[in-house]
Amino acid sequence: MVSPELQTRLVESARETLGVPWMHMGRWKINGHPGIDCAGLLAWMFYRLEIEYIDHKGRYSPFPDGHTLINLIRKNAVVEIDPADAGPGTIIIFCMSRKPGGDERPMHCAVLSGLNPRYMIHAINKRGVMKSCENRVIDRIWENVTHAFDFDERRVG
Repeated sequence: MVSPELQTRLVESARETLGVPWMHMGRWKINGHPGIDCAGLLAWMFYRLEIEYIDHKGRYSPFPDGHTLINLIRKNAVVEIDPADAGPGTIIIFCMSRKPGGDERPMHCAVLSGLNPRYMIHAINKRGVMKSCENRVIDRIWENVTHAFDFDERRVG
C-alpha cells in the first residue's frame, strides 16, 4: 500500500502532463519531445520523483504487444498488486477491447487519479493526455484491466 503522501505526489506529477499532445514514443520534457504516449507518461512520473527509469530500447509499435509493455513496467521501481487493491497513483494496464473479435492484448497503461468513482490520467492516440471523467467509460475499461502496479515507496526520493 502506498502512503497518501506518495499517492498525492504521483497524481500531481501525472496531472502536470494534462493537455500535452499525444506523440508515439514521446518523452515530454525528458528528451525534448513535444508530446507524450502512455509509456512516456510513466517515464515522466519516474523522472519527476527522481527514480531511475529503465525505458524501452529502440522503436515500438503504437499498438504494442502487451507483454512488452508489462515487462517494461516490471523492470522499474514498482510492485505488482491485485487490481482490486489499486488506489490513486497506481499504474493500470488494460486491453482496449474484449469484445468478440476485438484485440485482447493488454496494450495501454494509465495512472489512477481518484476512486469512487474511478478516474484515470492517460495519453491516448490523437487526443492528448486527458482525465477520463465519464464513469461509464472507466467502468468499461476497469473490466479490461489485466495488471496493476504501485510505486515501490522504498525507492522514491
